[in-house]
Amino acid sequence: GGAVRIDARDEILAGNITGSSWLKLSADSGAVTVGSLSAGSAHSSSDDCDGKAICVNAGTGSTGGSNRSLTTGAVAAAAGDVVLRGRDGLSTGAVTATTGGVALSSDGSLSAGAIQAGKSVDVRSSGGSVTVGAVSASAIQSTRVASDPCNGRVVCIQAGSATPSGAQTVTSGTITANNGSTFVAGRGGVTTGAVSASAGEIVLSGGSGAVSASGALVTGTGATSDADHRIRVTGSSLGLQAVTASGNIELSAEGASGTVTSGVLTARRALTVSSTGSLALEAQKIGGTPESVGVSSSAGSVCLGRIVNGQCTGEDLSRAATVALNGRDGVTAGAIDVATTATISSAQGTVTLGNVTARAGDLKITGKNAVKAGDVTGSAAVELTSESATLEANAVNAGGALKASGATGVKLASMKGTSVESIASTGAIN
Repeated sequence: GGAVRIDARDEILAGNITGSSWLKLSADSGAVTVGSLSAGSAHSSSDDCDGKAICVNAGTGSTGGSNRSLTTGAVAAAAGDVVLRGRDGLSTGAVTATTGGVALSSDGSLSAGAIQAGKSVDVRSSGGSVTVGAVSASAIQSTRVASDPCNGRVVCIQAGSATPSGAQTVTSGTITANNGSTFVAGRGGVTTGAVSASAGEIVLSGGSGAVSASGALVTGTGATSDADHRIRVTGSSLGLQAVTASGNIELSAEGASGTVTSGVLTARRALTVSSTGSLALEAQKIGGTPESVGVSSSAGSVCLGRIVNGQCTGEDLSRAATVALNGRDGVTAGAIDVATTATISSAQGTVTLGNVTARAGDLKITGKNAVKAGDVTGSAAVELTSESATLEANAVNAGGALKASGATGVKLASMKGTSVESIASTGAIN
């Protein structure tokens, strides 16, 4: 027929439903179970189904039975939006809104096949996990309040958004956001395929769980600088493939023993990789021409290289960038050659490096315990410090002031600077 409307106090049970105009199904206190749904155009109304081609609500009343879920087959709207809501759960086949947006929501678990929208995709479970197939969307549909993480997003998927605790997860296929950004958050972890955003940022948040992507994460090309094209990934551990952004890349493993594994990381602006536990990052994984590189561990060590038989291989890094390496329990790297400034520090451990060169800025190396380096060259000020052990290096040359200090001794092959200060609290200066 043309338009189809079914309202029920309790349950709706039906087969396939087709309307050349619109569909509106509502069960106030029970479940809705139907076959495939299709409609041709949006309709106008005074309720929350206004502007929707297909609008289905299960258990949206103030009272209800034990099962207020929504189950459908494939859902397709030639024009207008698709809105599906199931209070206790939602399960649907593929969902297509050719010119409109798609919004799926539930307080319980939510599953869907592939989702394709001419506008935005918004999938949310406040208290359950979310599983969807491939997702594709093409435009920002509406502006939400600023505090809503889906505000300004083309694709937004959330699991456990209103739950004080739990391990609600998001699992999806590939995600493609044309002309906008992507936000995916699972309180207990996120697993996706490749994720791309032709404009705007990509945010993957795993909460207390891990984040895993089986394909590349891409926003922009990485060849030109654009601050809006940012990629931010947080979780207990991160398992990623290649990551490319014209803006910043920010990766953070926040679990006590969390790790970061990835393909090549190509950021046009800042590349930041951090973890709570020890972190090893191969130098070859730092791709492109980032403006700055930061690698840090707040409760472990930093290895620029690979861990082989429990030891860091100490790889070389040469970049036209500012570089900062900070590992609470130690820092190990090969030769460091940067175009501007370099800062390398360990609050509780040793620092072991090859030759270090800062070509257009200050150079600072600080370790709580022993600090060892090859030749050290800075175009401006150079500061080398071992707070409780010995400082050792080969030739040290500073374009500005040079300060070298070691609590139990300073061993340098040579020292040169506009001014030179060498301090050994209890040991010798050689």
